[in-house]
Amino acid sequence: MKIGSLDITDLKIGTTEINEVRIGSTLVWERSSYVYLVDVYSPVAAYSLRKLSSTATLAIRVRRSSDNAETDIGFIGNDLDTATLLSFVGAGNGFIAKQYNQGVLGGTADISQTASVSQPRIVNAGVLDTRGSKPAINFDGVNDTLNNFSSAFLNIVSMSYFSVSNNDVSDNAGIIHSQYSINNNTIRTFCDRRNAFKRHLAVVSTFSDMSTFRNSADQRLLSSFIDAAYNMSSFDNGATGTTATGAVVGNNGLNLGSQTTLSYLNGTIQEFIAFNSYQSANRIAIESNINDYYGIY
Repeated sequence: MKIGSLDITDLKIGTTEINEVRIGSTLVWERSSYVYLVDVYSPVAAYSLRKLSSTATLAIRVRRSSDNAETDIGFIGNDLDTATLLSFVGAGNGFIAKQYNQGVLGGTADISQTASVSQPRIVNAGVLDTRGSKPAINFDGVNDTLNNFSSAFLNIVSMSYFSVSNNDVSDNAGIIHSQYSINNNTIRTFCDRRNAFKRHLAVVSTFSDMSTFRNSADQRLLSSFIDAAYNMSSFDNGATGTTATGAVVGNNGLNLGSQTTLSYLNGTIQEFIAFNSYQSANRIAIESNINDYYGIY
């Protein structure tokens, strides 16, 4: 926040933090209550169109359709710098060439797409793609995906996932992420709308489901957990889903928005956070942070 031309992000007298500044009875500055999830909980991977780490400077790398030029887009405050994004893209379309990892692994876990035909969209004919009034990465359901196969940086046990996504197509699997790229030998999360199925978390062919069949294109906050014994649990919009026990799988990297050529998301992803630890005890706090920003439920 600014007082005149002075941009204030932190204010102290000695070591004492000042929480607000008033001129008379008028509040002119107040310390932000915004909590950076990465600073508090240390996920290995955190992809978002908002600022999740106090030290993050970049969110995405964008290619514009007019001349295929690319540029990095960061943040204004804790939000995506949409003014710079829209100015760069102009009247055409903008596509995601890379999404920067804000998690503790840093650039090791960046996800990208070099094939222009498979890059998901963020600007459509000069208009920002949004969901629930917030910027959103739009996956076309045909071949769009972001991935990183350079290292298997996600665990296959003691894992936790949090995502904000939607699925635009009924009876579509709505794949959010997959960790293994060969057939069905994989860990996957879904934003499912398939004919009364409620699937959310899959380990090989075993599923834990959402609490209810959500056949709508609304945003969803989905949380899922796998402990050291492959016990699986799922939560949707804060509600408790079902549990199951999976099987041992391999791991060779991350797909976001797809399971190789088997399934693609037709919808949006705004945030995907992954932990190499079992974060069930912190679920409610993490979900509250996410929901406070996106206003999903």
